[in-house]
Amino acid sequence: MSKKVVYIACGGARCYWEPILSRKAAERLFELGKKELEKPLEYNEDGGFHMNGHRHDPRLVQMVEELGKEATILNAELKIATIEGDRYIIDQKNTYSEVVREVKDMEWIVIE
Repeated sequence: MSKKVVYIACGGARCYWEPILSRKAAERLFELGKKELEKPLEYNEDGGFHMNGHRHDPRLVQMVEELGKEATILNAELKIATIEGDRYIIDQKNTYSEVVREVKDMEWIVIE
């Protein structure tokens, strides 16, 4: 069964891991019941909200699908990757963008 993961595709200056969610995006996540947003988040100096939680959160995916480019500020765009497995890593593709890599053949250490 395929799963969706949100990643940052940047069009320029310093948007990786910045508070890039728009107010509209934060409000929609709150409506969808995202627990980390029980209190309105503080705007940062650039006017955006932090993207909290897992990138595969169905509410985050839904918000990105609904709002598209309106989900972000700066020159950032949130995109959705589809993976077939249940493990992934988000790497920085370059200084400004990320890429989602599906992890299949890695031995995991499990803490019990």
